[in-house]
This record gives sequence, C-alpha cells and structure tokens, in this order.
Amino acid sequence: MTHVSENLAGRLRQVLAAHLADPRRSRYCIAFSGGLDSSVLLALMTSIIAEWPDAALRAIHVNHGLYADADRWQSAAQAVAQKLAVDFSAIRITVAEDAPGGLEATARDARYRALADAMADGEVLVCAHHLDDQLETFLLQLMRGAGLAGLAAMPVVRDLGPGLLLRPLLSVSRDELCDWARQNAVDWCEDSSNQDQQFARNYLRHRILPLLRERWPTVAGSVARSAAHCAEAESVLAELAKQQAEKAEKKFKAATGKTGLQSEWRVEEGDTAEIISQQARYHDLAVVGQGHPDSYIFVAHREMPDCMILSCGRPVLVIPYVGDYETIGENV
Repeated sequence: MTHVSENLAGRLRQVLAAHLADPRRSRYCIAFSGGLDSSVLLALMTSIIAEWPDAALRAIHVNHGLYADADRWQSAAQAVAQKLAVDFSAIRITVAEDAPGGLEATARDARYRALADAMADGEVLVCAHHLDDQLETFLLQLMRGAGLAGLAAMPVVRDLGPGLLLRPLLSVSRDELCDWARQNAVDWCEDSSNQDQQFARNYLRHRILPLLRERWPTVAGSVARSAAHCAEAESVLAELAKQQAEKAEKKFKAATGKTGLQSEWRVEEGDTAEIISQQARYHDLAVVGQGHPDSYIFVAHREMPDCMILSCGRPVLVIPYVGDYETIGENV
C-alpha cells in the first residue's frame, strides 16, 4: 500500500472512530453510484472492513432512470461491487423531469428518501461527498441567499431514517481521490450527466470553479472552514433559541395557564415577515418578539417537535393570541 493509500485509509478510520460509537461492529451501507468518488470509498471501506470481522458492508445503487445510460451505469456499479465481493442492491426511482422544485433537487430528495427506506435499524449510510463537493454546496447555498444553516453546507454526520448518514471524505479533495484511484487500479464508470450544465452544480463545477481556483488555489479549504464556522454559529444560536423558547413557554403558561407552542399552522417557505404577521392574526395567533409582534428575533428550534418553524429569516415562536401579546413578549 502506498503512502497516499495509507494516509487516506487512516483519515477514513479517524472519521469513523470520531463519529461512531463502535465502528468495528457497525453495519455500513455505501451509497454507490459507481463513479470515481463512491468507487474509491467502496474500495477503502472494503479494505478496512476486512480488518473488522464484526462489521458488515453492503452497497446500494439508486437508478434514477433519467438518462439512456442509466441501466449501463447500474450494471457497471454492480460489476465493481462484485469484484470487491460486496453485497450489491439497486433501487429504481421515478423522478418527474418537470418537477416544480427542479429536476436536480427533486432527484436528490427522492434518492435520499429511497436510501433511508432501504436502511436497516442502526445502519450507517456512507456517502462519498468530498471537499470539492462541500465547496459547491456552500456556493450554491450562497446563491440562494441561505442563512447559517444553509451555509454550514453538508455535515459530516446526521440522522437519516433508522440510522445515520456519514460523509467521511469531506476533508479529502477530488484530486486526492483521483490519485488514490490511479495508484490502486480502481474501476469506475464516468457519469455523462455530470457534464450537463443545465444543472446548477455542474455549471458551477465546470464554468465558475476553475476561475476561482485560478485566482485562489486554496478556495476549497477556505470555504470549508467558513462552512464549519457557520455550522458552529448555527449550533450555538439553536441552543440559545431552545433556551429562549423554554423560558417563553414557562412565562406564557404561568400567565395564562395555557400551552403556548403550536403545531397546527404552517407557513410557506417564501413568506415574508409581513405575510406571517397577517396569517398569525388571522389564526388568532401572536408572534412573540421583544414587545412588538413584528420583532422576529427568536425562539424556534428544529429539535422541538411541538414548536413551529417559520422561515422569515429569523427564528420565531408563535403562541395563541390572548390579547396583550406585547406584554407577553416583553423581556422574554
């Protein structure tokens, strides 16, 4: 095994050890497209699992059926998995090409739903997203005007279905993966859809990023650090929001004897603060702020299932209207 191989395998082991309770006894499922990135990941994981007899490894391929070569890509992926003696399965999904959210986003959402449905309890879905993917994700979120949560880009680990989604290669560049593939004679299939610049990510990859790298060669690493800073800030604000929500709820309940957090009403993603305020009044709800219903400054939290999440640019708590919401919201 070469120095590059040893280094990359060691980094992968470190990520597994850092984010999993017992990586040597975990069950792993590789999201396997058959392309370069996931082929390197599968080969790496196969070599690691060979040293861990209590661990399990399999590969799942999602066939979107959007291109004429989709079945050929599936067959190529299956051949790679069989060569590595890895259990392989394929899922065929249907994606409407005229989907309102756009083909790229709709296909991604459908893919993750299918993968989550196929996971066993406690299984770890391992994806091959790398440093350059993180750069693209950050810039795409920036172009959409995302807040901290969006600019945090892709987390290394998160819950998915009955298990976890793990991205252990986020600190590894695509060039490093290419080097590893060449040195270890990795087989992979080129996906021609990655050249289709009607998709925003491909346009960014082929037209914009080369210019950025020409002027700022270390842009991927720099942006990854910014994404990490955003993730840290989002985590801190989320915890503060949770504390504020709990404090507001206790104060409201003490004053009215009622439970304030609501789950019946939802707003659309693009709604402005003014629309939210109008809808709140229509539903006999009041928006708690610092003494004024238009002060959207707190207090919702994604991990509070009974708390409404509104996308008006800032977190917000909506409570039943009881008359004097300015007093209720004062100094919460």
